[in-house]
Amino acid sequence: MGRIAALISLFSLLAGCVGSGDYGTSGPRSPQGAARPGLDWRTTITGDVVTVELTDHKGYYRIERVALVGPNGETVGANELTRETVRRDANAYTHRGVDVGIGAHGGSRGGHVGLGFSFPLNGPRPSPAITLTYARIRIADAETYRRTAGRWKIEIFVTDPAGGSSIARIPAPRPVD
Repeated sequence: MGRIAALISLFSLLAGCVGSGDYGTSGPRSPQGAARPGLDWRTTITGDVVTVELTDHKGYYRIERVALVGPNGETVGANELTRETVRRDANAYTHRGVDVGIGAHGGSRGGHVGLGFSFPLNGPRPSPAITLTYARIRIADAETYRRTAGRWKIEIFVTDPAGGSSIARIPAPRPVD
């Protein structure tokens, strides 16, 4: 529980430092319509650069490519694609050893003291890794983009563990003017 709170605090802090942007959750769907794990996303625009931040909380997907698609079908691929894997079980504050508990209760006729031990028989379970992917897309004509921003989309090309490919589509960020 403490790990989850620490991760939420970290992501909230990072999100607050970046500024305004669009947020959401998206995920490709399998052809049969069964849901797969979603991707959390955040998009921002600064000057002539669109930044896409993708968070895969289960490390399920590999982000192959990210592209900005204009209203006329023009596609601009990411100039930069950076991946980072965060292992939750690498947290220095996580306790993995034996827990010892001492308890006592009593009254006017006496009391009792108890001692308890708990320890993992097979060691700690590894948590799935969080995969963070950052894409930066430089816009050739920033003025045209600003005028038509609501009609642009971002396509995220992903591969799942079985090798299946999917495309997730999210809205492009709108400039704050």
